[in-house]
Amino acid sequence: MNIKDVGITKSEIAALLGDASLSPKRSLGQNFLIDSSVATAIARLADPDGRRIFEIGPGLGSLTVFLATLGQDVVVLEKDEKIAESLQKVLARREISNVEVINGDALLFDILGYCDDRQIRTVAGNLPYNISVPLILSLVERPSSLESLSFLVQKEVAHRLCAVPGGKNCSFVSLKLAVYCDSKVELDVSNDAFVPKPNITSSVIVLKPTSRNVSCYSSGAIDIAFSIARIGFSHRRQMLRRNLTDPMIRAGMVALEISQEKRAEEVTTTQWLDLGDWLARQGYQGPENGVVDQQ
Repeated sequence: MNIKDVGITKSEIAALLGDASLSPKRSLGQNFLIDSSVATAIARLADPDGRRIFEIGPGLGSLTVFLATLGQDVVVLEKDEKIAESLQKVLARREISNVEVINGDALLFDILGYCDDRQIRTVAGNLPYNISVPLILSLVERPSSLESLSFLVQKEVAHRLCAVPGGKNCSFVSLKLAVYCDSKVELDVSNDAFVPKPNITSSVIVLKPTSRNVSCYSSGAIDIAFSIARIGFSHRRQMLRRNLTDPMIRAGMVALEISQEKRAEEVTTTQWLDLGDWLARQGYQGPENGVVDQQ
């Protein structure tokens, strides 16, 4: 089948929902993508080499049909059992046979273990906005064989996740993501591309896991860096001398020439990790001794 002919239309979605007596559930982030050009672009970003792919939250298959047409086998994980049944109808109509549909919750399903066992290196999905950050972090914080993750998320979240130090969107979450992967906002998507039409704009982000930080720093150093950075970002407009009062932390900052006049967002990923490493080598156990986590 020609890739131009596989897209899901607004009328088809309405018919599928009507046949199953379903209404989109806001709690599950059920805003279905109806713009085929956007779906094609996401599919090409997610799987440019036509490999096996794991998709989270396929809904009625707006992205799935393009992934299946462009690539090899596709495994999809859908929480809503009735939506999963309707998805099977979408695939059957298009005679798409290289998709396996699993009914399950993405926050509970062992996605990394499943992909490792089946040598799947790519994950993609249109993520429900209310779970996107914890889900993404859960997929990058643990070592795995994944090489690429591509997600459609809320635009504000996308730019916060992919923010670089010094930018207005830099946050504790973007720091954590930067430790484990390279990230980039690839595409902004209008709310007109969805039905029902959400109140927000979306963006596609592509994440490439990297081991360079994990291989250079001990897990203890990374944990300490995160615990200190969390405090530093708890009052992001304050200078670090106001947030980080522990004498040993301050000694580390002096030793590493990290200015205490900086705000947390101005400290680079490497500087946070170097500080965690310096403290770990001094036997530091964590942000106690007069430092209060104010988050």
